[in-house]
Amino acid sequence: MSPAANSEGAKVLTAYFHPAVGRFDDTVAAINSAIKGIHDEPGCQLYAMHQPAERNHILVLEKWESQAALDAHSSGSAIQHLRSALSGLLAQGTDVTVYSPVPAGNEQGEL
Repeated sequence: MSPAANSEGAKVLTAYFHPAVGRFDDTVAAINSAIKGIHDEPGCQLYAMHQPAERNHILVLEKWESQAALDAHSSGSAIQHLRSALSGLLAQGTDVTVYSPVPAGNEQGEL
C-alpha cells in the first residue's frame, strides 16, 4: 500500500465534547447511554470515551470499517439518541474530525 491516505477504507474519527460548567458527569452519562447502541451498529470497530485530568472536555475515538458504515451511523437511531441525551449539556458544538488511515510500519502503525 502506498503511503497516501486510504480514502476507501476504514475511517477514524475524533469527537471532542465540551460540557457546560458543572455538566461534565452528566455529559459522560449521556454519551455512555448511547454507547451500546453505537457498538451494535454494523461497521463500528471502536467507539471509546476518554477524559483528560482537567475534566474540561471528553474525547471519543471512533473507527468505522468504511465511509458507508460511518454515513449510516451519522443518521442512525443511536446517534439520534446521543444528540437528544446531550441536549442542554454542552457549552459549544462538538468538534469532529474524520481521518483516513495512512498505514506505516507494522500492525501498530494503524488504528
